[in-house]
Amino acid sequence: MKRQTVLAGLTMVTVLTLVSACQQDPQMIKRAQLVGYENHQLKKQIEQKDAEITALKQQLDQTQKTLRSTREQLDKTTTLAKQAADENKQLREESLQKDARIVGLTETVDAMQEKNMQSQQMIFITHLTEALAQCQQKLAKYEPVDANAPAAPNQ
Repeated sequence: MKRQTVLAGLTMVTVLTLVSACQQDPQMIKRAQLVGYENHQLKKQIEQKDAEITALKQQLDQTQKTLRSTREQLDKTTTLAKQAADENKQLREESLQKDARIVGLTETVDAMQEKNMQSQQMIFITHLTEALAQCQQKLAKYEPVDANAPAAPNQ
């Protein structure tokens, strides 16, 4: 009889549990539906966030590539600017050296022109002296004869 009592008690507990479960079932179903709906919405949000993260990663990768490219261009430009500045400095020095050489050559040319002028003046004076000597010789033939001196025979 104990056994029957225990069995009857267990049966009752089972029946009560089932009755209780049946009464809570619509509430559980609603709650499960709400939780399922909320889970579905959260999954959609997670998918959207994952898509945003992927898009942002791609954008970040592109930005980093652009940044690297810009840095490379900046490095190249900086190198070219330094080379241009070095070349400019060298050309300035070369220009100053050429200016000094021009000044030296100008002074040499001026000195040579001065010597040339003096040489031409000497040549001119020499020609004038020779021409004067020739004139004197020609004039010597026509100089007046001294009346007391004997006349030279005409030839």
